[in-house]
Amino acid sequence: MTRIKDVKITCHICGTEYEGSVLMSSNSMTGAPDIKPLACPKCGAPAKQVHPETHSAATTDILTALLKDKNKAVAILCEYSRNDTDVDEWVKMMKERNLNEWEKSNEDFLKDAETNKMESYAGEFKGQAEKIERLKELSESGNLASKIDEIASEAKKCLEEEKSKYQV
Repeated sequence: MTRIKDVKITCHICGTEYEGSVLMSSNSMTGAPDIKPLACPKCGAPAKQVHPETHSAATTDILTALLKDKNKAVAILCEYSRNDTDVDEWVKMMKERNLNEWEKSNEDFLKDAETNKMESYAGEFKGQAEKIERLKELSESGNLASKIDEIASEAKKCLEEEKSKYQV
C-alpha cells in the first residue's frame, strides 16, 4: 500500500515553516510515486525529518557505523541532526544505551528467527550480536564514550559547513 503524508517542517537552517508531502511507504508492485524530496522554499536546504525526539532507534545506525567507519558514523549523525542540540541529544542517547538490554533483545529475535527457520534474519541477528559484543568491549574499556564524543565534534563541524551552504 502506498502511503503519503502531509507534514509541516521547520527549516533547520533558516527557521522557515513550510508544508509538503512525504512518501511513507509504497507498494513495490505498483512502484513509488514521484514525490520530490522536501526542501526549504527560502534557503533550499533539504528537510531533515529524522531527529532524536522521533527516531530514538537510530542510535543503532550510528553506533554500528562507528564500529566500521568513523566517517560514515559522522555522516549519519550529521544527517540525523538539525543542530548542535540534536547532536548532544544523540550523544546522550548513545552513551545511555543499555547494551545488555539490546543484546538480550537481539538474542530473543535470533532465537525466534532460528525457530521459524528464517535464515536470512538469523544471519542479520548473528551479525548484530557481534557488533553489540564489540560495543560492549569498547564501553567496558572506556573507549566508546570517547569515540562518540569524537564523532559528535565532527558532526557539529559538518552542520556548520551545511549551514554555510544554505544561509540566506
